[in-house]
Amino acid sequence: MPQPLSTKSEVGTFIFASSGLQAARPELAHRVAAVISAWAYLELDLGSSLSKLLESHGESGVAIIQAVVGNTSTQRKIVESVANFKAVWGGA
Repeated sequence: MPQPLSTKSEVGTFIFASSGLQAARPELAHRVAAVISAWAYLELDLGSSLSKLLESHGESGVAIIQAVVGNTSTQRKIVESVANFKAVWGGA
């Protein structure tokens, strides 16, 4: 789980991507890009799953998930709430 920067040690050097991360640490830059890409696919899959639960077009579930981008707990609660509703009410 990500930690706020305020809880991290002050030892070391923080390099912003705009200040040459790729040139300074290409292996790290590659890994960061892979994580960002994977996260985007995870959010897309979450939105698609939500659309299936809602029995709607794929775009609607993705739009709902993207509306709360950056707040993974809210995204999870949305999907859980819909799933629980479907389990209790059978989609009625």
